[in-house]
Amino acid sequence: MKTISSFSRQFPIAKQTKPFSLTTPKLAAITEDLCNKILDENPDDKTLKKLHSRILIDQTLHSNPSLGIKLMRAYAACGEPCYTRHVFDGITDKNVVFFNVMIRSYVNNGLHQDALLVFKTMANQGFYPDNYTYPCVLKACSVSGNLWAGLQIHGAVVKLGLDMNLYIGNGLVSMYGKCKCLDAARRVLDEMPRRDMISWNSMVAGYAQNGRFNDALKLCREMEDLKLKPDAGTMGSLLPAVTNTSCDNVLYVKEMFRKLKEKSLISWNVMIAVYVNNVMPNEAMDLYLQMQVHGVEPDAVSISSVLPACGDLSALLTTCSS
Repeated sequence: MKTISSFSRQFPIAKQTKPFSLTTPKLAAITEDLCNKILDENPDDKTLKKLHSRILIDQTLHSNPSLGIKLMRAYAACGEPCYTRHVFDGITDKNVVFFNVMIRSYVNNGLHQDALLVFKTMANQGFYPDNYTYPCVLKACSVSGNLWAGLQIHGAVVKLGLDMNLYIGNGLVSMYGKCKCLDAARRVLDEMPRRDMISWNSMVAGYAQNGRFNDALKLCREMEDLKLKPDAGTMGSLLPAVTNTSCDNVLYVKEMFRKLKEKSLISWNVMIAVYVNNVMPNEAMDLYLQMQVHGVEPDAVSISSVLPACGDLSALLTTCSS
């Protein structure tokens, strides 16, 4: 305990404020337990880099795979994929976990091509991806629109019998939806032995992202027939496709919105957009005011959505007064 206190005074973690200096005389001894303690406390990037520099000069700690994994995860959590890669490249005896952490770090920081390259390297070096690898790689394919890689991965998971895995199935639905292969996405959804809200919302999003608003709403009705309640995620998935639609669909979305236990900002924006796109300016303006009464701060999407309603109301008032 004394050792930890001594080190904490030199090495800021969480609440520590005194700066750490590599030139500080009589540095406290650094041990694996101490490193683990610091890494378990979610250190910030400055603290992490100082710890890393201490680990690098200790051969025993530097070659410790458990610390290597923790260090990579900590850098990834701080949004530092370059430093994560630096640790990754320094590990001589890698296993699938190291590759998974590296791929996830790239994906979470929007470096999808880099993630796919690490996945390719992993295969070339004879490592077998697992059920943690594939969802991340599928997300990289999904966001980057890389259908070819997605198809290769789908074939691989079928051979391994992993296509029945919930998270991999969700990743496939999302990937096919983003790549405009909606029939393939729906086929994957229908063949999944177990589905959760993410499964359904991914399919709703696939329809919405491809402008098929009516199909997205039809799927929402299917969910309700199966006793599944559309949630804020479902509502948010509709936003890209909100367009002019039937009165029945407007009433359906309105009822979906009303039933939401927790209304996110995106949910409010969807409902406003539905009213505006169906020439219902009074309802759109009323809802815009209501969201602020409920303590929800409008964003740029809210404002851009409601502006046409202001124009419609102005035109209506001009017509009535003439």
